[in-house]
This record gives sequence, C-alpha cells and structure tokens, in this order.
Amino acid sequence: MLNDAQKIAVETLEGPLLVLAGAGAGKTKTITERILNLIKRGVAPENILAVTFTNKAATEMKERLNSLLKESPEINRPISLAGLPFVGTFHSLCVKIIKENTKILSIKRHFSIYDRGDSKKTVKEALKQLGLSEKEFDPGKILSIISREKGNMVSKEEFAAREAVPAGRQGSEFFGGVVARTWVKYEAILKKESAYDFDDLLVVAANLLQNNEQVRNYYLNIWHYIHIDEYQDTNEVQYKIAKLLSGQNHNICTVGDIDQNIYSWRGANIRNILIYMEFAL
Repeated sequence: MLNDAQKIAVETLEGPLLVLAGAGAGKTKTITERILNLIKRGVAPENILAVTFTNKAATEMKERLNSLLKESPEINRPISLAGLPFVGTFHSLCVKIIKENTKILSIKRHFSIYDRGDSKKTVKEALKQLGLSEKEFDPGKILSIISREKGNMVSKEEFAAREAVPAGRQGSEFFGGVVARTWVKYEAILKKESAYDFDDLLVVAANLLQNNEQVRNYYLNIWHYIHIDEYQDTNEVQYKIAKLLSGQNHNICTVGDIDQNIYSWRGANIRNILIYMEFAL
C-alpha cells in the first residue's frame, strides 16, 4: 500500500517532480509504482528511463519493477526484455550512449573501461614518464583531484590554465602544476589504450548530448519520462545529463534525501536538489 504522499508522487506524471524523503521511507517503491502507473496509462515501457547510482540499487529496482509488471492485472500483454524501461546506473547509461555513437565520436566500439585500480596504475605510469616520484606525489591523491575536476566538467586545459605557475617559478614547486602535467600524460596513455576511466564515461556522454543536437533529439524521442534515484548524490556532469535528457517537457522525477549526501567527497552537490525547479524554467 502507498501512503498519501507516495500516491501524490505516483499520480503526478507530467512536468518536474521532486520527492524528498528519509532513509527507509519507500523512495524506490515510489519510483517503481510511478513507472507502473505510467505504463498503465499507456506510456510505452521503452519510453521510460530510470537511473540510480549503484549496480545493486539498479538490480533491486529492476527486480521490483519486473515483479510489479508481471503481477499487475491491468497489464494484460507480455512485455519483452527489449520493451522494458531502461533501468541502470549513470555509468551504464553513458556506456550505452557512447557505444551507440562510436562513429560520431570517432572511437572504437569495443573500448576499454578502466576502474579505479586501473586508473591509479595509469597515473603511476604517467608520473614515471614525467620523471616524477610516486612517493613524493601520491597517485591516489592526483587521481582524486582529476576525478573531481572531471565531475565538475572541468577539462585538463581549463585546469592547467587555473593552475598556471607565476613567472619565474618552476611548475614542480606547485602540486597543482604537477597534477596538470600528470593529467595530460594520463589522458595520452588512455587514448593510446583506447580506454576511458569511469569519469570519462559521464563527461563524454554529457558533451555529446550537449553539443550534438541530432544525438540529443534521438534520445529525447526515446525517453519521454525520466526518473533519478538518490538525486542528492549527483555531481555537475550527472546534473547536466539529467537536464539534457529531460528536454523541453521536463517530465523528470527525482528522488532524494538531503541528509544522505554521501558523495560530496567526489563532487556530489546538494545544490542540485536546492535548484531543482530550474528544470521547470
């Protein structure tokens, strides 16, 4: 059974909707019931998108939704896997977008994806190629800075300009200058290996959606209703992806808990909830 607040969220289907609730309040239940209601109202399942942050959360949402669809007497037709709503993490969504547009991006369809361990090894290699010691310059700290900057949609060129060294002094005297040089070498190694790190997946997809109207319109024509769980954990690039995919109709439902902002260390911005209604402007 849904409580009164959940019923309002489930029945509000058009325009932007923000749901704020604490832990254990049934946020995922609200999203899945809302998706079910959309399908009952005649929305094609493949026109619905639901995004969350972890594979575990995405799997749980898929299982709940599949159960609801199978058990609903109002849906008297089988729904194939190809016709189900897309439910996944931001990263899996971006991998899908990138793989469907490799020609436009001029990249190989079967690119590698580096996890945190792979990325840290690559930073170490970048430092080595620059003749810098990983004992003096912590690879993990450098990677964290690069990751945070990418999450804020800052390019390596913009970062280097910001960390420009005053005339007459050496760049190696400034940690920011070392990060800038390492970042350039790090990206060169990734490109040589036809690889993206986790942050690249988001940035590449966001830039593609922002800069290519044809690609953006393609996905706007597919996904008419957007759902984002744990919205308080979105950083700048994830916020941009959500806004671009919401299009002009702004049929986007976001669910969050302002007391559970656990990813601020990697750029998650609680401001994204506080300025949520910008979607309606």
